[in-house]
Amino acid sequence: MTDRRSAREILALVADDFAELPHPVRESTPDGPLAWQGYDASRARAADRTGESESVVCGTATVGGTRAVLIAFEFGFLGGSLGERTGDRLESAYTYARDHRLPVVPLIATGGSRMQEGMIALTQLQRVARQSALTREAGLPQIAVLRDPTTGGGWATLGAGADVILALPGAQVGFAGSRVRPPDADPTAYTAEAQVTAGAADAIVEPGELRATLGSWLRLLTTPWEGQPPVPAAPGLPTPGRQDPTPAADPADLPVPAHEATQHTPTAREDTPPTLDATAPPAAGREAVEHASTNLPTTGRESPSAAQGATDLPVPAHEATQHTPTARENAPTSGADDPPSAERKAAPHTSIDLPPTGQKGPSPTHGTTDLPAPAHEAVQHTSTAREDTPPTLGATNTPAAGRKAVEHTSTNLPTTGQKGPSPTHGTTDLPAPTARENAPTPGADNPPPTERKAAPHASIDLPTTGQEGPSPTLDATGPPAPPHEAVPDTSAGPPVTGWEAVQRARDPRRARAERYLDNYFTHRLAISGDRCGGTDAGMLCGFGERAGRAVAFAAQAGTATRPAGYRTAARLIRLADRLGVPVLTLVDTPGAANDAEAEREGAGAAIADLFGAVASARVPVTTLLIGEGGSGGALALAAPGNTWATPDSYFSVIAPELATAILKRPPAETERTADQLRVRPEDLAELGVIRTEAV
Repeated sequence: MTDRRSAREILALVADDFAELPHPVRESTPDGPLAWQGYDASRARAADRTGESESVVCGTATVGGTRAVLIAFEFGFLGGSLGERTGDRLESAYTYARDHRLPVVPLIATGGSRMQEGMIALTQLQRVARQSALTREAGLPQIAVLRDPTTGGGWATLGAGADVILALPGAQVGFAGSRVRPPDADPTAYTAEAQVTAGAADAIVEPGELRATLGSWLRLLTTPWEGQPPVPAAPGLPTPGRQDPTPAADPADLPVPAHEATQHTPTAREDTPPTLDATAPPAAGREAVEHASTNLPTTGRESPSAAQGATDLPVPAHEATQHTPTARENAPTSGADDPPSAERKAAPHTSIDLPPTGQKGPSPTHGTTDLPAPAHEAVQHTSTAREDTPPTLGATNTPAAGRKAVEHTSTNLPTTGQKGPSPTHGTTDLPAPTARENAPTPGADNPPPTERKAAPHASIDLPTTGQEGPSPTLDATGPPAPPHEAVPDTSAGPPVTGWEAVQRARDPRRARAERYLDNYFTHRLAISGDRCGGTDAGMLCGFGERAGRAVAFAAQAGTATRPAGYRTAARLIRLADRLGVPVLTLVDTPGAANDAEAEREGAGAAIADLFGAVASARVPVTTLLIGEGGSGGALALAAPGNTWATPDSYFSVIAPELATAILKRPPAETERTADQLRVRPEDLAELGVIRTEAV
């Protein structure tokens, strides 16, 4: 029989004393961000049943004589699921720990992200990963205790991302929860004992021994040698106890396949990569001067209560975690009062021009003195499941969010198969907006854990799939020229329903990652393997040349991503970060592999590693969603605050089919469920999960 203590009971078991921390209070819209019918009532019932107002209880405690911040999950509150308010409390607790230099001990019992909050809930995983990264870089230990159950995003961030991982006997532990794993999967692979055997957790600890064991670990990890205080951070890494400001946001062009997506990929270096020292950190952070970063649903948004609890959803097409506003946008900044140990300036960097798929001809070139001003126009990614007639998101098809575009609200991307040279223009003769205007800037909204200043950067150009003719050119007086100006076929238009968005993303005729990469780079070289004995053909990683500059890439190829794929991507991002090379990621997966073998290969730890690599990156990271965004397995590769999407894509906290089954609805209700989850690009833009414009 597994141990199912409440949050207060587990706190009493391990702590000598406990004082709850005050938590942020946010206004809630009726039934939450998705207006999920019955969500408020469900949360009210959970509060009456448990006596808690959310799924986590955070506070300070003494454990075996050592002070620490404890985070206890209440599984009785909607399955211990993570929602936006949960993210508020977790962020506040981690911030307090850094400000007071205390270790963090999460006592986890969760089924995953809260389905009733959709992508807003999923993005809390990015938020948690960022807080964990900041705390790690502050030199503070994190010790996780895995209770029953610990699945989905909770395992892939708070659990597997900890420094020491202890587990209670018999606890269900795995990325894939019981409702989303294959029916024939070996259940023993999803246990605490199996995770210890596989090396994903450190030890099984009996409940009666937990306080003493935790106390011993805390003493060992927090007692410095006499006369030597704990090292706050390595040279060049973010200063502990502070949150970075929001970096400036610049649109760029993302690879829009037979669809188009512009992407802003500033290179972390001009001609010389930045050095990692106290005076010149990597060029990733930017001042929020001319361009404000996109406000993703961070702490500043209201999160509804969940009608149902966590759904054991693993982050993949099973877990909930997407672009959640981090402690930087409108969210509260952690450690804002703790000044950095030294002001740093990043070396100047330029942006990358991404040509549309299929485009031929030389890439544009530019130097440090001819960078065009960042584009201020709204950028729309027009891709389609049909390569010959890609839809466009024009002025009449803007996201329901009613987001304010700066000068242009439509994006006229060349349709697949278009031919002809790309026109060039200066600052005063800009043609109609294209796949580039409003294109994302890699890393523009993905600031590093510490405050940094970076030189201005230019935008990226991405032509459409099948487009032929020379690449757009860059001059000293204007932004990169748009691709061919032919008006695309808008007969298909953006997806009208959530289910249509899902179907288009799953259409086999849709352009895939390799096509984007082939047509974007002059040439590219791949890296292979996770250096732990594994490879994944579904994760393409390497470095490519664009406009004479190096850009690192990590792209999902449309398959369920294996643990080796996540580890390879994390290796690529850390290498690029060390070398000062910007990173482009392409998201396209139904979710993380959820079979028993994937658990034995360390799925949770691998996903946590990638979340951490993205959260800690100091170089620009830009993401383009080109197909399926299957829950946490897709979110792990996405840049917080700097993710863009094509019309042939969707992002969801859980696959609509699985959500339908969990809600005990008949299969015929799947289409309605997809609409309720709000998975279309327009929905994602309205929720603040993806970017649509530069401001």
